[in-house]
Amino acid sequence: MSLAPASASTSSFPSPNPNRTHSFPCRFLLDNSTSSILTLPSGRKLSYAQYGDPNGKPVFFFHGLPGSRLEGTYFDDLGKELGARIISPDRPGCGQSTPQPGRGLLDWPKDVEALAEHLKLAEYSIMVCLLPHIHFRPLPLFVILILFVILLLFLVKHDA
Repeated sequence: MSLAPASASTSSFPSPNPNRTHSFPCRFLLDNSTSSILTLPSGRKLSYAQYGDPNGKPVFFFHGLPGSRLEGTYFDDLGKELGARIISPDRPGCGQSTPQPGRGLLDWPKDVEALAEHLKLAEYSIMVCLLPHIHFRPLPLFVILILFVILLLFLVKHDA
């Protein structure tokens, strides 16, 4: 069995089709070009990425576990289409965010509030990932998630 040659645009994993002579570009933004890091008052780092329409209605996307801010890339096209600015922060200890030892359930909203203030958001909506590993599930669940996201975009709003 031969391995596909590794390059900047392909994986170093064995190719499922070693005879293939071309690769397909990924349509998702899986690099750090959309990412930033905020230093919180406690000194911890909170990394986040932004997708969709940069001038659209702000919507925080909270990834599942395991996960990272990069899951927000699945909503880039939808955000552009609906005029939504998807802001996807890493939870503490995930992605590029530093851990928060001894954290409790009510510590996460404080991080989100600090990020909203940093981004100067007067109001925003929230959506969450309720289906872990959605990118490994069949298409019908993904369609259900998109319908759920659309519902949240227009029904759930938080005024800062």
